[in-house]
Amino acid sequence: MKPSASQWTSWQKILFRFFFVFLGIFAFSYVVAPIGFTFGLSYSSLENFFGTISRPLHWLDQHFYHFGFDPAKHDNLPGDGRYGMVFYFTLFLFASITCIVWSWIDRKKDNYSRPFFWFSFYLRYCVAVIMLWYGFMKLIPIQMSYPNAEQLLSTVGEQTHEGILWIFMGLSPRYQMFTGLCEVVASLLLLFRRTYVLGGLLMCGVLTNVFMLNLWYNVQLKIYSSLTLVCVLFVLSPHFNRLIQLFFYKHAISLDEKNYIIQNRASRWVLWALAFSFICVFCSMNLFYNNREYKRSLPMLHQKIYEITSFVSGDTIPPLLTDSLRWKRLVFTSDKDAIIYRMNDAKDYYSCTVDSSKKTFALRNTDDTTISALLHFDSPGKEQLLLSGNWKKREVHISMKENPVDSLTINKEKISLVWDH
Repeated sequence: MKPSASQWTSWQKILFRFFFVFLGIFAFSYVVAPIGFTFGLSYSSLENFFGTISRPLHWLDQHFYHFGFDPAKHDNLPGDGRYGMVFYFTLFLFASITCIVWSWIDRKKDNYSRPFFWFSFYLRYCVAVIMLWYGFMKLIPIQMSYPNAEQLLSTVGEQTHEGILWIFMGLSPRYQMFTGLCEVVASLLLLFRRTYVLGGLLMCGVLTNVFMLNLWYNVQLKIYSSLTLVCVLFVLSPHFNRLIQLFFYKHAISLDEKNYIIQNRASRWVLWALAFSFICVFCSMNLFYNNREYKRSLPMLHQKIYEITSFVSGDTIPPLLTDSLRWKRLVFTSDKDAIIYRMNDAKDYYSCTVDSSKKTFALRNTDDTTISALLHFDSPGKEQLLLSGNWKKREVHISMKENPVDSLTINKEKISLVWDH
């Protein structure tokens, strides 16, 4: 597209009309989440927001699409789920019909240079806000938190593709911070007229990588990331030919373009003051909340791994893999959550309440709140823990030794620039 030209071709005008509707609604529906979450909107409130159109979408799906969307069973969010399929297919049809009607009504229009300028401005700010939100969650590494004790003890085969990606990113907070920095820098460059082309090129690289990770690691953000990339490509579309001339033919180019500004100086300053204030408040709040969340979830803060050395329950029979009574390992993933590994490595999840004065802790099964046990503990040595009490209606005495989380090989390994091999 060449919005600076006085006469646009028919296909340029048709594409602008379609994308104006399709990307305009998409960008609004996506930017609602980061703005809402930043200013206190809950996940359920966001679902309620999109749920206002779930009933007509459900009707359309039942009678025409047959994607299998059911508001009672599926999330009411336009992601990769059933709602998203119905939402974006409906949006595609709506944009197509609107484009046809608009093209007929406005068939004598020469160009849409001015609407393109302001629509591009709108898309740049939407993408910048969205990616600033994600960028700050990586810059202060909380989006992919450091893997907990359970994840560190799991085998690769137990993980999903998405789980592997989250562990891979979480294991290296510095790399995650680097990717966040790229997203933040690209977003800030998109905000300004003089730098948005550079920011768009950087953002294309960032979003292409994000989309490929989402696609091949089966992350449920494929539609979001792909359409966000389309938004950036739309903003850069007037410069495609000149950028090709620069990078492939080494020709000197100018990225100068016609700008449409608000003539009233007071209105112009008010607009920029509002935009600048919003970005500053948005960034500050995200930095504050993310930093607070990071301090709450510092890795290994309340995590402990105990290997069972002795499990006595009225007999000395060697434990079998099919034994459902004996433990193989006890893991605390926080000060309130515990996991008991059985002999076959099956895991049972419990909430844990510790009473230091009475030296007891109560275990309550998270799947069945009626099942609980009260065990007395003692620490005869630095890394030893003794438990006694009733477990599954049997008197038990359990001896265990701590295997510090820091002692795991993956946690001990240091980054080295020079290898001794």
